[in-house]
Amino acid sequence: MLKAHRAKTAVRVETGDSSPLGLSVSASRLGGELVLTLVNPKHDETMAVDCALDGASAAGAGWLLHHPDFNACNTFDNPNRIVPKEHAVKPDGARLLVDLPPMSVFTATLRLS
Repeated sequence: MLKAHRAKTAVRVETGDSSPLGLSVSASRLGGELVLTLVNPKHDETMAVDCALDGASAAGAGWLLHHPDFNACNTFDNPNRIVPKEHAVKPDGARLLVDLPPMSVFTATLRLS
């Protein structure tokens, strides 16, 4: 999920909540491509993320790593119980809207314009 950040330049991000259970954000860029990773560490709350992209608009695809049972794990008998799945990214001009279920990691690769 985080491999897409390799060899890119880190981008400064700001969130409204800097507490340990607040939204965690990482972003990196190379040319016209932006990789954005969002983490919802809360076990009981979905986060509706409204991400502003200053001076740009974007389009792209996102992947979500999540399982409704936060005690779930991959095992040798069931190695694909938790796998990244495509997740909707709703670009809205210079904003990106994403719903993050509890205890999830989301990564999007976006083309900036």
